[in-house]
Amino acid sequence: MTVHNPLPHEKSGIFRMLEDRLLRTADALVVHGEAAREDLLRRLGRRTPPVHVVPHGLAPLRQPAPAGGEDYRRLGLSPAQRHVLLFGNLRGYKGLDVLLEAWSSVRSELDDVALVIAGRLWGGRQGISGRLAASLAGTGDEAVGIRAMLESRASRDRIVLLEGFQSDEDIDALIRVSELSVFPYRRLSGQSGAACRAAAMGCPVLVSRVGALPDLAIDDTWIVRSGDADELARRLVEKLRAPDALADAGYLQLRAVSGYDWSTIARVHLDLYRRLA
Repeated sequence: MTVHNPLPHEKSGIFRMLEDRLLRTADALVVHGEAAREDLLRRLGRRTPPVHVVPHGLAPLRQPAPAGGEDYRRLGLSPAQRHVLLFGNLRGYKGLDVLLEAWSSVRSELDDVALVIAGRLWGGRQGISGRLAASLAGTGDEAVGIRAMLESRASRDRIVLLEGFQSDEDIDALIRVSELSVFPYRRLSGQSGAACRAAAMGCPVLVSRVGALPDLAIDDTWIVRSGDADELARRLVEKLRAPDALADAGYLQLRAVSGYDWSTIARVHLDLYRRLA
């Protein structure tokens, strides 16, 4: 079994208890990083099946994907402005509050950059079943707070808020028009699929030092301390003030994740399955 989140993001005890029982039935468990392996061993204790680390796979391009005029028209964004992107499900553990605090400093120093936040809130707006699931998982109240925080800041802080499910085409367009993407998670045990997707398209990722996120970074200057808004602001300004270096960073980003292509990940899984057999 592959365990994407060794430590659940939700609070429901019964779900965790049932999942623990399921995980202990496996012949082997796969996680996406060493931190995730340690978390799973602590979580399941002495009855933990063997845990193997296999990185999250991705599909890296040969060169960074350039933005086109159609991308800006599709998204309703201006090509005259530069963009920083955060996308994915909008949850509290992803450090949205840290990013907004940092962004206040960034926008005061750089007047040609906007922050784009795109994704879905887990507030149960999809109907009765969705609201029930959000209530059980404890995400409904969180979603209300995040929406209020974002809406109060968007109009005055040069923030473009694209709330809701984003199509694959829109996500790809967002990545192409962005100078860099930022994932300032407060906590994470495994890996971020969204960060992997951005990195695979040659969009440099600025990440916090949690879980397996640092595995995607070009170097240490693309990693910040979790929860440190001041450091995040300094790094954002530093990167955005060097547009020529940012252009080169796209190629460096692809090189940093070249070993995580799906062919390599498939071979690692195949070797594991053969050992189990």
